[in-house]
Amino acid sequence: MTALPIPADPDLKALPVGRREDGSPFTIRLRGTHLLIAGATGAGKGSHLWSLVRAMLPLLTARLVQVWACDPKLMELAFGRALFDRHGQYAADPADIADLLEAAVADMQARALRFAGKQRDHTPTAEFPFIVIMVDEIANGRIDEALAA
Repeated sequence: MTALPIPADPDLKALPVGRREDGSPFTIRLRGTHLLIAGATGAGKGSHLWSLVRAMLPLLTARLVQVWACDPKLMELAFGRALFDRHGQYAADPADIADLLEAAVADMQARALRFAGKQRDHTPTAEFPFIVIMVDEIANGRIDEALAA
């Protein structure tokens, strides 16, 4: 099967990641929600992650989206380390992952203070990009220990 074309103007409310059995687009919403992708080994979780990254490429290069990737097992997300380092952040060491997640919370709180009472729905800009935090294999004892520290 051929990969979907990279959308020219991606919509974070409907990112194309595949096709349904009837041929219609299968989209995933990131903007305005939280997303958990779970499944057994080999279920296709990685395909969803990479399809999302691929669909967001124009937004990444336009600096409207950043991907902050946490990869404690150095498996799935390590393939994109250069991309994440250029258009976001990448961490694999448990302490670095904990720092990345703490920075995400601090950024979220700073934005909340800045935009409180001014806007409800955030429109990504180069100054305040939409941040996607991807965590692969968080069920890892090393991460639990780092977060508890």
